[in-house]
Amino acid sequence: MNFIHGWYDLDNMSDNIRDKIKEKLIESYSKYYDITKSFERKDMRCDDDNSCSAEPYFQAECDFNMRSEKFFLSKQAKLWAVDSFEYVFIFSVPYLTDIIYDRCLSYSYETGMKRIVPGPEHMCSYISMIILCDDASKTAVKKLRRCHLHKDFRFSLYGWMDFHTAVVVTESGDVTTNLSGRDNAKNLKTIYQSQKGRKV
Repeated sequence: MNFIHGWYDLDNMSDNIRDKIKEKLIESYSKYYDITKSFERKDMRCDDDNSCSAEPYFQAECDFNMRSEKFFLSKQAKLWAVDSFEYVFIFSVPYLTDIIYDRCLSYSYETGMKRIVPGPEHMCSYISMIILCDDASKTAVKKLRRCHLHKDFRFSLYGWMDFHTAVVVTESGDVTTNLSGRDNAKNLKTIYQSQKGRKV
């Protein structure tokens, strides 16, 4: 693994199925999402002794915003407007442990919450954490599946936040999500199937 200016250069690692799934996943989001890859992120830097950092595993953040508006006769007479957001955090690690899971969860949740600006036109924000790994501990997968994080802003008058989790275990092909993140499973399984048959 190459190490450049305090960053793990995962793009230059030897090809394997996890890297190919990562690139395909980012590509699928790039059509509609703004993508920021790990080497572009200044806020991922930390001191060498910061053992709680998710830095070595973080691959990309994918941000999406959709605004819906309703007008009466003309755009000067707006009846309502709402905004929906999603912040997707992608991580890659050879073996997912409880500790690594907790680090990725903390980073995704804390960073995603900083992105949210509740207000009258904010309808919902989804924070999604996707972890790609070759193998994972049963307890880490169990914690991911049971994760439930939800927040209402001013009793939902200013919208809400829901937290989605997903993990792809490349050795077995298993895709696990929490209840809120189950919609991600189909896309992740499709990407896995498209890449597993390729030479790595």
